[in-house]
Amino acid sequence: MKSLCYFLLLFFWGINISYSLCLTCYTDINNFSFEKSQEIYGDISVWIARDKTPAFNCFKNDMAVLNRLNFRKHYRILKDNYRIRSNGKTWSLLLDGIDTVPDPRKIIGWVSHEYLIFNTNPIKNDLTGLYYKGLIIHGDINNGNSISVYENSTLTETKTTVEIQNNFFYVYDYYPRNSGSPESIYTRSLLISPKSHLDVYSDYEPLLVGWIDRKNVIFWNTRKAFEFTPGSNIEVKDENGRIVFTAEKRLKPMPYNTKLKHLILDEEEDYYHVAIFPFLEKAMQKSFKNFIQANIKKNINININIFQFLFFTDIEKIMYFLTGILETAEAENDNRKKIWDNFLRIIIGEMNCIDHKTGKELTLKECNQKRNGIPIKANFMNKTKTQFINCDNNEAKTIACEAKIARDHFRLLIQEKMIQKITMINKEQCIFDIIYTHDLNGDGLIIKDDKVCNLSNIFIRNKTVDDLEDKFFFKKAGEGSVAWIPLKKFY
Repeated sequence: MKSLCYFLLLFFWGINISYSLCLTCYTDINNFSFEKSQEIYGDISVWIARDKTPAFNCFKNDMAVLNRLNFRKHYRILKDNYRIRSNGKTWSLLLDGIDTVPDPRKIIGWVSHEYLIFNTNPIKNDLTGLYYKGLIIHGDINNGNSISVYENSTLTETKTTVEIQNNFFYVYDYYPRNSGSPESIYTRSLLISPKSHLDVYSDYEPLLVGWIDRKNVIFWNTRKAFEFTPGSNIEVKDENGRIVFTAEKRLKPMPYNTKLKHLILDEEEDYYHVAIFPFLEKAMQKSFKNFIQANIKKNINININIFQFLFFTDIEKIMYFLTGILETAEAENDNRKKIWDNFLRIIIGEMNCIDHKTGKELTLKECNQKRNGIPIKANFMNKTKTQFINCDNNEAKTIACEAKIARDHFRLLIQEKMIQKITMINKEQCIFDIIYTHDLNGDGLIIKDDKVCNLSNIFIRNKTVDDLEDKFFFKKAGEGSVAWIPLKKFY
């Protein structure tokens, strides 16, 4: 953060405003530009998190309110007028958010950071590496079927009503921020959206739904979901042995590209804490609201199939990691250590991969699992970080070949194909052959969109509603492609 040596006063006349505006002494008034982000190498974007947010002409004493800003509006920041500390608060000077070149006539004013969202993505849980995702436990109006939504974190102004949807949402802000996290018992309200990425090309984000009461929310802290195994009895008991959910046997699996499955909210050593959506099954009881919670023990014969939720971009990041390892395997040892150490951050973030109870170093696989990462099928994932980055040239060559095979596996996932068999032709030169199939669910039919073809590639039209499409990916509200992929497909 830059310290201020002084600030300039500019006077604007005849352009709909007439006032003095303070700028930092670092401002190039002859060449206005936007403040850049060091994390994303682009302009910093901000969104107004509370309706009627005040924008001032300065951040010092005797400030004058220039504007009252609307909730959900998008702005950028004038270069060298960012994160200024004054009067116990942090301030930035905002401009209209969609101009490619800053226009001094469109300066909005100084706004305190307490009213702003700075991230295009939701808040991330530092322990799991995942975005905070939540579900509405119950509504507060309309017999529990709807929930009150506000345009202010204090839940006092501009109240609207939203019908509860059977889906999860992301958390972009929480109040008060000194509670420490969205999940804290001291958090009073949450700012939510169905989107995992806000639109930086629009001056308004309509899918920032609003602020809701924290007490009505439970969090989904994994990437995992499940469905009941076809042909098995659907009966779920709680930890006391009481039946909490029953349904008719499922005759066929759900389509992979359905938009919702039963969610694994948390995973403990001996059980899954789950959210079951009765509408997905032919439930015997009719009194359920949105979903029910239960603990499913792992040490019993549970009839569920587990799925991993991921974005198309998640796979692209993994492929970037694998390609980086493959292409730098022959680098000189010291250089390779540094390069591979940096590449590892893609899959393990900033984690030190140490078991805090024993002090023992975790394997890459264990570390990746700890942060809820996407499983990578490769022997090098059984190495510790130290072993991985300090491998010798022969080991590096083997790791590169494993990375190449794993990359092809993810390439096929993106193309909605599944590996049936890998045959190593020349291990020394890493030459291998892959046999794959489009029949993802193994039902003997290859179904894409409105066409059905058998394994002889003869196309048949008029599929029935019971036919399952061989598709992983689908579009989620307001964002790109996402998928439920069976966990066993990664191993």
